[in-house]
Amino acid sequence: MHLSGWGPGWHHSDVINFLINEIRTEVEGEISDRSRLVDHLLDVRLAAADRPEMVITVDRLLVDMPGRTTVTNSWWTEALDELAAVASWVPTG
Repeated sequence: MHLSGWGPGWHHSDVINFLINEIRTEVEGEISDRSRLVDHLLDVRLAAADRPEMVITVDRLLVDMPGRTTVTNSWWTEALDELAAVASWVPTG
């Protein structure tokens, strides 16, 4: 995945949200290849390595991901919604 829209002056949370939105654009049909979704989650985990709440959420989604080879896109879009919600939370202190 290439982050072509990423640029100087972006905050780290902007990059994470951009990545989640880019992943969301690839959702088509009713099912997705499980290994591709795992790769996407690992990309998000890497981008958010300094955000413990994001890492915890990604790790839980990896464990809870249904299916052996495919995953319903309804589960995947809910997971992306959850990631976006957690990414938008700005830690204080």
